[in-house]
Amino acid sequence: MIEGNRDGTVQAMYWVKRVGGGTSASEILHINIGVQVTPTLDNVKDANGEEIDNGESTTSTTVTLSGKASNSQKVEIFDGTTSNGTADVDASGDWSKQLTGLTLTTHSFTAKGLYGSNPVSTARTLTVIALGKPTIVSVRGFNDNNDIPDHGFTIWRNLVLRGTALNGQDVEIFDGITSRGRTTANASGDWEAWYSGIGLGTHSFTAKGLYGSNPVSTAHTLTVLAVETPTIASVKDLSDNYIADGGSTTSTTVTLSGKATKYQKVLIMDVTTFCGYADVDASGDWSKQVPGLALGVRRFTAFTVSGTQGSNTWTITVVPGPVT
Repeated sequence: MIEGNRDGTVQAMYWVKRVGGGTSASEILHINIGVQVTPTLDNVKDANGEEIDNGESTTSTTVTLSGKASNSQKVEIFDGTTSNGTADVDASGDWSKQLTGLTLTTHSFTAKGLYGSNPVSTARTLTVIALGKPTIVSVRGFNDNNDIPDHGFTIWRNLVLRGTALNGQDVEIFDGITSRGRTTANASGDWEAWYSGIGLGTHSFTAKGLYGSNPVSTAHTLTVLAVETPTIASVKDLSDNYIADGGSTTSTTVTLSGKATKYQKVLIMDVTTFCGYADVDASGDWSKQVPGLALGVRRFTAFTVSGTQGSNTWTITVVPGPVT
């Protein structure tokens, strides 16, 4: 009788015949006939339904475990030696159990069959880690070592964004609502993204974490300006006297001024000698005092910080002063 019903269910009952007459039937007993199945723990999914591979990390504190066991039985779920309750096994041998409120640590889950010799599944491990909100900590031009501040201005059309996120996780960079693609935070939680061909106008960059509840960084906003070729409009001596282009002076300190792209910097050169940077104000005006000039011909030029566009050259000759 056993072999003919293996892997199936049989029903058993009995009849009671009373001495005083009459009979009554027992309740029907359902008996599973089959080989004991060792439970399996085949899938572990996070709160978004994404599979968490064995040994992986997750930010989800809710997981759903599922697997196989002897049909129509129960399994008990353990996290290490701690019971997390039971799950019913359906007629197809499938079971599922959701666990909530997991702590930030490593968890080792097993399923123990509550039948036969109480067989136990192979363990599945995962580590719940803290959710890290991405940040954008720096935005620069490709060849510039100066950060573009939030709500700042730049002439750079090629930008490098750097920030932080949950280590080993992906972030997606957005310019407004437009995705600029993905990058991955390294083991230290640092990420970097390079973008070229940024259009003129205002841009608002955010970094969206592709993990947990998809946290989004604070926006970093900047405005890309069209490049205006710098000009040198005036050179004056220490007494504020105008020195004409091609003129001479006895002053070894002069002040250069001119026009350039607003909110930027210009680089002042005397042929190949670096004379410093000058900030350009909101009106596009800049001014730079250059001291310690040697006697002789001085040829000043103002360049954009990228060095790609230069102004007119202003030439003066520094001559000896009167002998006293």
